[in-house]
Amino acid sequence: MKKGLEQLKSGDVMQVIADDPETLHDIPMYLGRTDHILHDLINSSGEFTFIIEVSK
Repeated sequence: MKKGLEQLKSGDVMQVIADDPETLHDIPMYLGRTDHILHDLINSSGEFTFIIEVSK
């Protein structure tokens, strides 16, 4: 995810899909150290979808 975010430009949106429950902690913690914006987190049948706006 980090490498993918670095390749995008400000205003782009990335969707990250994960099935590891640790991502519920790890991704928001990482984003809290950046200017990127977590717009949505969807939990559907053990699959977590993060909608992230790139901000540089």
